[in-house]
Amino acid sequence: MTRGEEGAGTVAALGVIAAVVAVLVLLAPLAVLLEASHRAAAAADAAALAAGDTALGLSTGVPCDRAEQTAAAGGARLEACEQRGDLVRVRVRVDALATSVRAGAVAGPDPVDG
Repeated sequence: MTRGEEGAGTVAALGVIAAVVAVLVLLAPLAVLLEASHRAAAAADAAALAAGDTALGLSTGVPCDRAEQTAAAGGARLEACEQRGDLVRVRVRVDALATSVRAGAVAGPDPVDG
């Protein structure tokens, strides 16, 4: 190794480490938003199912109140709840970073069966 090449490995290693850190810093917000999206979808599904069960008389209470409680338990906020007979539609929101992720779900009997 010539005298001018001393420390070249250290500089290269630091460059690789800096590149890996930069990629992780860029991907972290995407991971947070992806997790929020999954949480919103799961909360919407659970809220719709809970409201649907209530609308069908399988549990007590008011369907949209049940949806709100279930969404909150899943880390989401209920934005809308619409009940038409046994059919319930919900929309929830999960706040993440500086934005909101929304998801919706429907629960009730199959219209083909009706």
